[in-house]
Amino acid sequence: MNYETVLSKLYHLVVQADGDISESELEVGKKIFKIEGLDQEILAEELRGSAIVDKKLAMLDCIEVLKGMDRSIQIRCIAWMCVVADIDWEIDEDEWAMIYDLYASSLKLPLNEIVFVQSELTNKLNLV
Repeated sequence: MNYETVLSKLYHLVVQADGDISESELEVGKKIFKIEGLDQEILAEELRGSAIVDKKLAMLDCIEVLKGMDRSIQIRCIAWMCVVADIDWEIDEDEWAMIYDLYASSLKLPLNEIVFVQSELTNKLNLV
């Protein structure tokens, strides 16, 4: 798995967390991939596929890949997850639990750095 695939899987996990994929979540996914300069088809393939059945296994796969990536990339991925979770102005308990477990327990990343990057990314979204 590379950055593109991990970001796509994490996006998919977040939008599935509350059981309802909204139009705003779909639109933000497209914008994220545009901002990151990534292949939109990877995201489309992920969304065309069936729902991730074993979310725990998918998350473990993402964690393993993220652990091998630079800390700044880890923070950026978590920040994008926060942007997606917050796009409908309400972060679901399951979305937050997943994000918290990933950044605090698994990767041990500081929340203040994630929030800072999230703010930067949100500003970029508004420009696209």
